[in-house]
Amino acid sequence: MIILLISAGQGLLLSLALVISGVISKKQNFFLGLVTLIISLEILTIWAVKTNTTNVQDIFPFWIFSSYLVLPPSLYLFGELSTKARFKIRFWHLTLFIPAIIEIGFELTSFYSNKYLNTSYSLINNPGWFWFTEILPLLAMVVALAVVGLDIKRLRNSIQFLPGEKAKKHLVKIFSFFIAFLLITILWFLEAIIHLPAFSYTIIILCILIFILSYIALFNPDFFSLPPLLTRKTSYSDNASESRTEAERIHKLFVEKKLYQQQQLTIEKAASQLNISAQHLLEMISTYHGMDFMNYVNTLRINEVIKKIESGELDNKTLLGIAMDSGFSSKLTFNQAFKDIKGSSPTNYFNPDKSN
Repeated sequence: MIILLISAGQGLLLSLALVISGVISKKQNFFLGLVTLIISLEILTIWAVKTNTTNVQDIFPFWIFSSYLVLPPSLYLFGELSTKARFKIRFWHLTLFIPAIIEIGFELTSFYSNKYLNTSYSLINNPGWFWFTEILPLLAMVVALAVVGLDIKRLRNSIQFLPGEKAKKHLVKIFSFFIAFLLITILWFLEAIIHLPAFSYTIIILCILIFILSYIALFNPDFFSLPPLLTRKTSYSDNASESRTEAERIHKLFVEKKLYQQQQLTIEKAASQLNISAQHLLEMISTYHGMDFMNYVNTLRINEVIKKIESGELDNKTLLGIAMDSGFSSKLTFNQAFKDIKGSSPTNYFNPDKSN
C-alpha cells in the first residue's frame, strides 16, 4: 500500500511541475502533466479504495477528477508537439476535453447531491454511463495512439538522412513513450472488454511509469523537447517540401559519390562535383542538417570509420589507416573530430574496457 501512496504523491508533485512548465514555456510538458495527473489520481484512488479511505466522512472526492477521457486528447497533443516543430494549439484542440469536463461535472453533482440532498443517484450502474466513461475513452485512446504512431513514422522518414544522433535519440524517446501507453491500452482493453484479470499488471506499469517520468523530469526537464537540429529541419521541410526533397537528393548523391573520403575537401570542390553552387550546398547543409560543412563531412567520415571497423577491417588495417581511407588527413584532426561528434576519443569508443 505504501508503494501506491508514494507513487501517487510523487506523481502529483511531478504533474504540477510539468503543468507549470507547460504554461510557462514547454507546451508538451503541460499535456504530459495532465497524463501524469490522471495516472497519479488513479493510483491514489486504488490506494484509497484498498484502505477504505473513500468512506471517510467529509473527504474530498479526488477520485472523481481521474477521468480517463483526459488521456486521449492529452496523449494526442503531447505527440503532436513532440514530433512537429510548427504545430500550434488551436481552439478546437481544447474542445477535445469537453467530454472529460462533462464526466467530472456529472460525477461531482451526483456526489454532493447524494451527500447533502439525500438523493440516490447512481451513475456507475448506468450502461450508457459505463459506455461514456469506459468504452469511449478506450476507443479514443486507440485513435490517439494511431495518430501518434503515424506522426512517429513521418518523423522517422524525415530524419533518416540526418547523419547526426540527436534527432534519432529524440525519436527513440517518443517511440518508447508510445510503446508504454500502447501496452497500457492493451491491458485496459483486456480488463474492460474481455474481462481478463489484467488490472494488477496495469497498476505495476503505472507505478513504474510514474517513477521513470519523475526521474526524467528531475534530471532532464527538456527530455521530450524537440532538439534544435530537428526543429530547424522540420521547419524547413514544412515551409518547402520540394526543397527538402532536393536536400535529400544532394545528401544521397554526396554519400554515393563518397565525396567525404576526399582529403582536404572544400565546399567549393564538393559543390563543383555535385554541379550546384557552393552557396546552395551550404544552405542545404545548414538548414536541413543543422551543421556547418566541415561538421557534416566529418560526421560522414566518422560513420564510415565505424562502419568499416564493424565489418572487420581493423583486422587488416590500423585505426589511423581506416581513418585516412575515410577522408581524414591526420591523426590529430581525426581524434579531435571524433571527440567533438561522439563525445569520446576513438580509443575509448572502440575499446571501452581498456580505458577503465
